[in-house]
Amino acid sequence: MRVAPTSVLAVPLLAGTALAGCGGETASPTTPPTLATSDAAVAACSAEETANCARFQSCYANDLAGQYGTVANCETRRQVSCLAGLAATGTAATPSDVTSCAVATASESCESLLYGDPTPTACQSPAGSGAIGSGCSANAQCASAYCAVPIASACGTCQSPPTAGSSCANLVSCGKNLACYEGACVVRGASGDPCKASAPCATELGCVIPAGATGGTCQAEASPLGAACVPRNDVANGAGCDITQGLHCVYNSENVGTCQSVTTATAGQSCNSVVHLASELTYTVCIETSECMLQADGSQLCVARAADNAVCNTVTGPACMPPARCIGTGLDGGATGKCVLPGVASCR
Repeated sequence: MRVAPTSVLAVPLLAGTALAGCGGETASPTTPPTLATSDAAVAACSAEETANCARFQSCYANDLAGQYGTVANCETRRQVSCLAGLAATGTAATPSDVTSCAVATASESCESLLYGDPTPTACQSPAGSGAIGSGCSANAQCASAYCAVPIASACGTCQSPPTAGSSCANLVSCGKNLACYEGACVVRGASGDPCKASAPCATELGCVIPAGATGGTCQAEASPLGAACVPRNDVANGAGCDITQGLHCVYNSENVGTCQSVTTATAGQSCNSVVHLASELTYTVCIETSECMLQADGSQLCVARAADNAVCNTVTGPACMPPARCIGTGLDGGATGKCVLPGVASCR
């Protein structure tokens, strides 16, 4: 699971993987980000990140613990990205825009918060001054209101927003109202919508597929502890468990599934959230600012996140502490880079 940087206005918390590439002029990874410093900017970003991190905690507490450790650390680190976005060259975003987004974020759906699908109107980026092809680091710098940033780059270029079905294999985000899923920009299905392997459901819904079929319908995941369920990826008809509530479906010796609490691990301990088999009786995720990474020997291990400007690796770890991203990497074997905070590169 890759993490997208926050920016003004809204970028989903989770995004797809991508390859290297960079537009514009880059700066040293050790250069401090240029931050907006007005009282209005600081107050607006503080309000937005307080609302954002509180909502993240309520939607997916284990994932927040893995990325940031605590809500307070989430607020502190994400505010850097917000202030950098307000200071970006040619941006149309204002502290007033950020304040309006903060209000909307407090009641934002988990699907919208985690994947940007759909993005609240108040959090959609205004159109900036950048023409198609000009360098950017934030959507609000672009006349198209969309900055296409490769995940392994500090900079991107202003482009037309992706549409459903567009490739996102090389992008941080699909833009407003779309989520990146298995390399393609998609609209996640609502309750009752058809679904299949390439057409996923919203966060709190599961794709229930009858045995022998290739597709099914989006149905509510079971959320009470002890509720009947089937494991994810099982083709049997039935509901899975709501992972955002810290639950996973476990089969007993009589082949009856019930929702049980996800187990957690810390840096140096084993996990299985990268590759998980339906037959496994536990589902272990990483917390305390660590991420589950697949190792060269096939094992899975919680790896502590790297500090800003430290070496990172997108395959075996360490991952970066958000909102920093692993810059200068590729997924073709050249996976090592440095953890870079938003705003350290001059993209225009």
